[in-house]
Order: sequence, then structure tokens, then C-alpha cells
Amino acid sequence: HGFNLLALYLEARVRTPTFPFRPRAETYSLDDMARVVEHCRQLGMDVMPAVSTLGHCEQFLACPELAHLAEARDGRGRFGPAHGPGHVVCPSLDGTYAFFGAYLRELAEVFTGPNLHIGLDEAWDVGFCRLCRPRWEAEGAGALFIEHLRRIHALVCGLRKRVWLWDDLFEFFPER
Repeated sequence: HGFNLLALYLEARVRTPTFPFRPRAETYSLDDMARVVEHCRQLGMDVMPAVSTLGHCEQFLACPELAHLAEARDGRGRFGPAHGPGHVVCPSLDGTYAFFGAYLRELAEVFTGPNLHIGLDEAWDVGFCRLCRPRWEAEGAGALFIEHLRRIHALVCGLRKRVWLWDDLFEFFPER
């Protein structure tokens, strides 16, 4: 029918050696995804995974093994006390980039097309942990967002992929 790209909005729905923590009934294996990619290849389509890497990370952060990466790990969010780990990862933790570097590398081995969607939408709670708050006060939340974008962009480009992302935070931080 003329389609050449399937964008799969996955968030944290693919189990890998780096991320084995979610229930099998709620996730796909790398083998499952390889079958989807091969089927689409036979139809002349690329498959682009869409993996949230800032906001919409609640499925990652709900796992006790990754809760320490949450922006709300100190119990504070934009609108006051946070209930649970929230949905935004902390852009001030090197562990955030170690995790996403390993996870995205595993996905890139299966999703062989040229594109990878990194999300970056609706990360309203960025800038509220004890590490990010001073940076937000000194440079603005937009600086945290842009630094995160640059770091994730470098990871994805290192995988020889082109970055796709949602644009709403560019509207939220027009100075950036």
C-alpha cells in the first residue's frame, strides 16, 4: 500500500539482557522483535523503534532495579510531592546514559533500519531532583533538556542511526 516505515512505540516493552525486569506477559523479547523486523523487511518496510529516553519512562522506573534513575527519586516533582518514581529519568546521572547506551545498543542489533525514535516529549518533571535543581536554577530547565538531547543523540549516532524525536519540549523551551 506504499508504506515503507513502521514506527513501533515501545517505551519499555522490549526485554533485553540489560533490561530483563518487566513481566514477559507485558513485553516482547528481542527474538519477537527480530521476527517483526524480518516480516516488515519482506514487505519492503523499515521498522523504527520509539523508545522514551526522558519522559514517559515510568515502565523503566517502576522496576526497582532502575528506580534510582528517576528524577523524582527524592520524592519531589513539578507539582509537589511525587508518588512513586514518576515518569522522568534524571538527566544529571551518568547511570541514565549508561543504561540507555546499553539498552539502545541491544535494540539497534535487531532494529536494523536507519532510524531510532528517542521520545523526549512531556518531560514536565525535569529539573527537580537534588542534582538537577541547582542546574535548573542557574541555567534553566531548557539547558537540562538540551544536554540530555545531545547525550542521547551521541549514543544513537554512535549506533549509526538517525534520531527522531517529538518536538513539544522545543515549544516549552523556545530559547533553546
